[in-house]
Amino acid sequence: MINFELECDGDGGITLIDPRKLEKLTKETAALLTIVIDVLGKTELTMDYPNKEWSVVRSRELKKLQEICSNGLMFTGLLKDGEYNVSVTFDSNSQVASTSSGFIEVTENKIIAVETGELIQNLIYPKLSLDILMDLDITSGKYLVNNNIDGDNLRLNLTSVHKDEVKTMNNAIDLSDRA
Repeated sequence: MINFELECDGDGGITLIDPRKLEKLTKETAALLTIVIDVLGKTELTMDYPNKEWSVVRSRELKKLQEICSNGLMFTGLLKDGEYNVSVTFDSNSQVASTSSGFIEVTENKIIAVETGELIQNLIYPKLSLDILMDLDITSGKYLVNNNIDGDNLRLNLTSVHKDEVKTMNNAIDLSDRA
């Protein structure tokens, strides 16, 4: 088990990704993430959508993000403002597949966890260093991501699965009760 603290200033979240796949993320991905974590429409991006209800814009962009993530590129869990105690566990038994929130595909034997707002900042300003919350050496393959949130405690369980057990899943999810 790996434990770390996660602080979400304003709206934010946690993103799990194979670090080699960071290069596949673009400024457009950053814009999608910014819209999706902005539940109340507080960012300047709202000006790009005059006369449109923000919840409709956000919902549409969440679907786009889910499409991007559905192939295992990354897992993003949206969280409300606060500090979280995060624990990540690993299970090689795929029997929990029915309760999974998403999956991630690891190709380079490593997975990292970053705060989603931090990832957005790094995508927009690539010269900034990315504050990595967790750096885990893990066997390449597909992993189901199960989550459980209880107050300020967030538990993520990675479960190794056979390649054909998972095709696509919803990897951009709202773990908070704020949506």
